[in-house]
Amino acid sequence: MTTQPPTDSVATLITRMSCTADGAVPIQYLVKLMMACSSSAGFINAEVTPSQTGELHEWMLVQRFQSKAHTQAWLDSREN
Repeated sequence: MTTQPPTDSVATLITRMSCTADGAVPIQYLVKLMMACSSSAGFINAEVTPSQTGELHEWMLVQRFQSKAHTQAWLDSREN
């Protein structure tokens, strides 16, 4: 049996990016951003995925932190 944590105990940040005008996919930038947050306090995990809507020109970075406060600290950091 699995239990769900309280909703405020895990915070998820989603960054969506589209391809540039020349068709380049922003994967390198999203991976760089993902790696930068990996050393942030409260970091749980992150993943880069293509859009689930079938739009191949859009990619998402999903970052999970232990709390809203940790997420806000990452957003306020210089690394972001």
